[in-house]
Amino acid sequence: MNVRSIAAACVFLLAQGAAHACSCVPPSDDLEADIRWAFEHADAVVVAKAVSVERQPQGPDDEIDFEIDITELSAAVSFKGDAPAVLRTKITTVCCVCGFSFTEGETYLLFLNEEEDGFYSTHICTRNMLFEDARAAIDIILTKLL
Repeated sequence: MNVRSIAAACVFLLAQGAAHACSCVPPSDDLEADIRWAFEHADAVVVAKAVSVERQPQGPDDEIDFEIDITELSAAVSFKGDAPAVLRTKITTVCCVCGFSFTEGETYLLFLNEEEDGFYSTHICTRNMLFEDARAAIDIILTKLL
């Protein structure tokens, strides 16, 4: 392989990394450590159902430059923080900004941060998960973190 081919390959690989603005550390093989980190860095940890999801276009003259999802959640259980029974998230869900998208009617284990405007935020880099997949995570919260 000549120097020009190696240089071209390096440019290609670097460009690929720059194209992906959202970069999370992948979950480790240690679920307890991952849940502990997410729990410690969240203002609120809740089990909540997505009651409604409203997608709002954002941009000049109502052109869709990006979208914000405003989701109303009904919290069933709070493990951390003073989250109200009904809370709302405002999350940018356009490509590459790590926004977490909710599905109306689904229930989740959520690691949330309170914003100054009263909304909560979260992203795909936390350990948010569907409630049906959260048994082990909830066991860790109940037995190791509370």
